[in-house]
Amino acid sequence: ELGMTGIDSLIRPQEPGSFDPKTDKILYKDISKLVPEKTPESTQTHELVHRSARRSGWLDNFYNSSYLNDTAKLVSGSRGKMLSPLINEALAHSYEYGEDFSKNKKLKEQIRFRASRFNLKEPDKIADEIFDNLEYLRKDFDQYLNSLQEPNRIYELMEENGL
Repeated sequence: ELGMTGIDSLIRPQEPGSFDPKTDKILYKDISKLVPEKTPESTQTHELVHRSARRSGWLDNFYNSSYLNDTAKLVSGSRGKMLSPLINEALAHSYEYGEDFSKNKKLKEQIRFRASRFNLKEPDKIADEIFDNLEYLRKDFDQYLNSLQEPNRIYELMEENGL
């Protein structure tokens, strides 16, 4: 039910999957025969990160995180809120690369490509800043998701973020 069937082609091969928050469905296409690095698993990981970020509430609140405000000011506060669509994409792409994301030139280029699609004055500079702060974003995301598994921790996080 989650995959797409049909011929091995896509209108936009750079987007082999999608997550629709309205229907809470992930769609993906196995194009690994055409683009070997785009496996169904990497596409599913990417889309599941989008789903988790949206459904958990992290995407609507990460920019208020005191952890990010202390460690990654360039991606927090009002600037983080403004850049949240791009940060969401960068975060999802980073999980496709597992733990080896921080030195991956291909990931950096993907984030630059995504940034070029937004109406930004200096897309490469902003993409590089997001790439340089992915470690902190991922840590904040992981901590947030873990806190949801510990119900009392969510109240601590809300208090920390003035909610």
